[in-house]
Amino acid sequence: MPATKVHVLPASCDIGEEGESSGIQASFRSFLTCMKITGLHHLKRRKTNGGKIWKRLAWMYRLFVPGVLLANFVFSMGEFRSITSFDAYSLDHMIASISFLQVTLFSLNNIIRGRRWDRFYKAWDEYTEVNKIETSRWIRKFSLAVMWGYFIWIATAAGFLALNMSNPRQPSGFAELLPDSLMSPVMVFTSIAYFFCASTSFLLTAQFILTCTAICRVLHVLYRAMCISIEHDDTLKEKMEMFRQQHEKCCRIISLADDVLSVFTLVTVFTTIPLIVITLYFVLFDKSEVETLAYAATCWSITLSVLQLTVIFLFGGAVNYMAHRPATLLYGLDLNRTAQLSVQQLGVFLTRLTSQPIGMTAFGLFVLDKPTIFTFVGSIMTYAIVMIQFKPGDNTCPITCNCTV
Repeated sequence: MPATKVHVLPASCDIGEEGESSGIQASFRSFLTCMKITGLHHLKRRKTNGGKIWKRLAWMYRLFVPGVLLANFVFSMGEFRSITSFDAYSLDHMIASISFLQVTLFSLNNIIRGRRWDRFYKAWDEYTEVNKIETSRWIRKFSLAVMWGYFIWIATAAGFLALNMSNPRQPSGFAELLPDSLMSPVMVFTSIAYFFCASTSFLLTAQFILTCTAICRVLHVLYRAMCISIEHDDTLKEKMEMFRQQHEKCCRIISLADDVLSVFTLVTVFTTIPLIVITLYFVLFDKSEVETLAYAATCWSITLSVLQLTVIFLFGGAVNYMAHRPATLLYGLDLNRTAQLSVQQLGVFLTRLTSQPIGMTAFGLFVLDKPTIFTFVGSIMTYAIVMIQFKPGDNTCPITCNCTV
């Protein structure tokens, strides 16, 4: 039997500066253009006489974006300097401040670790080319759909911003300390920060969805190939090692994607869950009156946070499920009809599938698998049930008196 050619990807591989002419980056072009406009993706140096100037300008812009978001987060914290009670306005400011903190950390992560996406693109292109897997067409369609969805999202966010500005409130927080001459520049700064905040939240969530969907598709192709080989037992012993190596390369692709997306997962999980708990407390215990617009804004913000957490759980869990799915096929093999060498290869393959979970992580703290997701959801539901049980009832009760003379 001829030896199988193994393509080993070095850990430090990188893509040159020739541009995005082919491969997965060419399919991503529409989506990456939106990310470059908002400073969330590194801009390649152009081969021109002014290449150094272009590179410096790109870095200045990429540092300007998290700077604006961080300044907006600090400015939003000033809203709590005059708060004396927990009410709907306090909850609204709290949700907004945590959202600003989220997008600031997301943007900083993409600046510090963004170039590591090149290794993911390199590994993806090598794997799909060697195994003759066509993914560019549907990735290009998905990228175009995300681009149009981004335009709709920004238009909707601009509508909310205009509605909010049409009902101005009294200055609060740090705005009380500013002179009237600075109010107009502050409004302009707030609009710019709102644009980058809405863009970062949408684009990075879409990036997580697109990456996890692409990985699941590749893992599904591998699973289908294994199913076909198992139906023809004569070819399985020749392809067992090939399947194991292909699966290991898929695990490598997952690891490269997680190297960047793990911060996104960690920040979302550990900021959204406290927001859910605080919102539950407000809904159950607060009885203060609040404006309809403020109440709608609060519901809208917490809904987006819950949707973002749901996306991470669903798509991150799907990657874990698809990565471990071949184990169900291997356990069903008839070992009496398998060669001794194939049995050894089978043992190594099963050890990889069962020894530790494979998938997207929260910065290496835990993998997004079924037990972890159920643990988080169960904790939130348990806390909600406990709060409902301790909710104070109506203190007014009718008193009847039966007096006889």
